[in-house]
Amino acid sequence: MKSILRSRKGLSLVEVLIAAAILGIVAVAISSVSVYLKSNTQQYLATSESTEFVRSLSNWMLTTDACQSSLVGQALPATSTPLVLNGYKGFGAQASTPIQTGSAISLQLRVNSLTYFDKDPSLATPFMYNGVNLSRRIAIISLSTETVVEPSAPRQLKTQNIELPVLVDGTNTIQFCLSDMNQAQACAAQGGAVNPITGQCLTQTSCEITGSYSQPVSNPASECCGFSPDANCTKVCIYMSVVLLASSAIYEYTGFAYADALGTLGLAWFSYKEGKECFEKAANKHCGCDH
Repeated sequence: MKSILRSRKGLSLVEVLIAAAILGIVAVAISSVSVYLKSNTQQYLATSESTEFVRSLSNWMLTTDACQSSLVGQALPATSTPLVLNGYKGFGAQASTPIQTGSAISLQLRVNSLTYFDKDPSLATPFMYNGVNLSRRIAIISLSTETVVEPSAPRQLKTQNIELPVLVDGTNTIQFCLSDMNQAQACAAQGGAVNPITGQCLTQTSCEITGSYSQPVSNPASECCGFSPDANCTKVCIYMSVVLLASSAIYEYTGFAYADALGTLGLAWFSYKEGKECFEKAANKHCGCDH
């Protein structure tokens, strides 16, 4: 009977305290898990937002508008220098607020660092743009974001670099960006035009060579059959006539039987000696002996 009465009195104080302690531990564990899951979820969302923001900003930076609003007129530094981007309206843009170091992209994401610098001065190449001699360089835009999720400390995410071809003048001041130009625009900037058939850029330059020349004209009368001592057909013809007359006269007055034979031999010798060069030269120059 006493044991029954004792059981009806309920839990003892010690039992109540133990039960409360167990419930407290379970509540703390549940709370901790909830906070952990929430923090991880926010970190994941912030990382996803960072990826989207970097992609959006990169695409915008590769346009002429971005270059004109933020880079043209700025000196291209050799070392990392803070950069302020004006006119960005993509993912994470906050009204008309420029993007720079410390800018809040969302409740759990902000810009940790935004700088730019010359990739490598040795990579500079000459570039003619609208008739002006400039230098083509590669500008590096370095962007780093960080997550801001309480109670965790800010966590920096991977730094992203955007390479942007730019044109600078003699003072190293950015004059134009080449990233948004198509082939036709780039060709036109250099004073040329794209050949629609070959697809090649043809510059509108030309060369003019001035001067004069004279073309010698052959004169057959003077060069072949005229007064040339090396090839004078008239001279050969005279020799032939003299030999024939002499041989005939000797035969007529002396009766020398071999006079005609000697005359013929003499004629052959003169013809070979004097006539060969004349006739060959006449044939080469398309002229003949007219005497």
